[in-house]
Amino acid sequence: MNKTIKILIINIFFLSFISCKSQKKIIKDDLILNIKDSIVCNNKTERKYNLPYVKLGDKISSKKINDRILIDVKDNIDWFDTFNKEKSLQENLNLFILTNEEKCNEYSLAPFVASYYEIGEASKNIISLKLFFEIYSGSLRVEEYYYNFFLDSGLEITSKDIFKSQSKELLNYLNNKIESELNDFFEEEMTENEKQLIVKKSLLTNLPQRFFLTNENGKGLDILIDSSWANLNFSSVFNVFFSFEELKPFLKEDFKMKVGVE
Repeated sequence: MNKTIKILIINIFFLSFISCKSQKKIIKDDLILNIKDSIVCNNKTERKYNLPYVKLGDKISSKKINDRILIDVKDNIDWFDTFNKEKSLQENLNLFILTNEEKCNEYSLAPFVASYYEIGEASKNIISLKLFFEIYSGSLRVEEYYYNFFLDSGLEITSKDIFKSQSKELLNYLNNKIESELNDFFEEEMTENEKQLIVKKSLLTNLPQRFFLTNENGKGLDILIDSSWANLNFSSVFNVFFSFEELKPFLKEDFKMKVGVE
């Protein structure tokens, strides 16, 4: 199987709330405050979360980035109506813990289970983050979010910031690699019709909207391909990696400078 395809496999366990206490730790990095917190019930860790808080010299840029991330944090964590959009992530988490402590004796299994994140590209110009939420709602699932930001402005990076134009040549190049990786990934028992259907729905008709700048396989970007509509015995989400070197003819000059591509 091609290594550029990454499949997220999560082992998740059943959690319950009986009595609790909180444990908190904040680890400071050069760029990110790693906010770690958890609820402990009967000496078992419950409701774990590990969230990024970007801290730049420019407070306006920092606020733009953190406010954007906070939108998805708010949507995925059960705040027990404590969330206040005027407060910071750390302040909201403190309220969240206090409320949980007050409700510790109530047996409940809240939708939110845990959160964690990964850092992709992290330089003086750009930061990329993946944020994951483990959520229980009838069954356990993982919600995944991708973020790519310019540090000087705090704005999210779009495909239009990366590529010169939406040329037919670029789309053909991207789609040829996507199709090639799909062919390596198909299960043997799939029919040709099933394979063709997945390929057809997975190919790009416009510049990619979901991607992640990364250094994991060398400087480049993972393009997220979503085939969740297919309802087949096939992983519905996977990433295809494109190096900046192979994409160089299609990249904007100012973007190449920011990611160090000559």
